[in-house]
Amino acid sequence: MAAGMGYYMGRRQAVAPPTWKQRTSRVALGRLTIDLLVALTARRIRRSPTAMLASSLLARARTY
Repeated sequence: MAAGMGYYMGRRQAVAPPTWKQRTSRVALGRLTIDLLVALTARRIRRSPTAMLASSLLARARTY
């Protein structure tokens, strides 16, 4: 019963989805661009040889 009540209350107070204009505004597109750059940078750092070397050195240090 509590789950049904929570579902009903959540459905009633749900915000309408953003319009096409809101999703494609300059600010929204800028945020998406920044998110993409952060994701690509994090991926590059994780895949870099220096990061791999550091992780292998840490793994060796833990075994001693």
